[in-house]
Amino acid sequence: MKKRSFFTLLLSSLLALAACGNTKPIQLGTSDYSIVLPTGYASVEDDFGEDQVAYFYKDDASIDFEVYQWEKGADFTLETEAKYWANEYGTVAEEVTVNNINGWKYNSVEAWEGNNYTVLNYMFEDDTYIVELCFWTIGTEEEYADVNEILNTLKKN
Repeated sequence: MKKRSFFTLLLSSLLALAACGNTKPIQLGTSDYSIVLPTGYASVEDDFGEDQVAYFYKDDASIDFEVYQWEKGADFTLETEAKYWANEYGTVAEEVTVNNINGWKYNSVEAWEGNNYTVLNYMFEDDTYIVELCFWTIGTEEEYADVNEILNTLKKN
């Protein structure tokens, strides 16, 4: 009887941990930043474009997102880069704070395979790099909540 109770307790504990999703932080490129991916998300190998360091995907019904990283050097600042890219997409960048980390945000509308998507772009910096997370959505409140769930795990290591 005691073995069965222990086994039942152990099994229910393992199931509860699995339901909580991933808890291991994923480093964003070689920057000082990391996030925790929600259950079901994984890094996917992709034909990365310039400065792209990661692509995360779950399924066709969920948001996916890209991560870009580039060196600031002497030519770039977080603010000027955010304003530049926002201007390229005909929108305005605004300051944002996530988990006490100052950054910038701009929204863009981008086409992919004949569909238009609202992309929520968040940019942060460490001593060396600017890091941008680009969340591809169809503009629903549920997706915006998913973006916030992921962003709320952002940490500077």
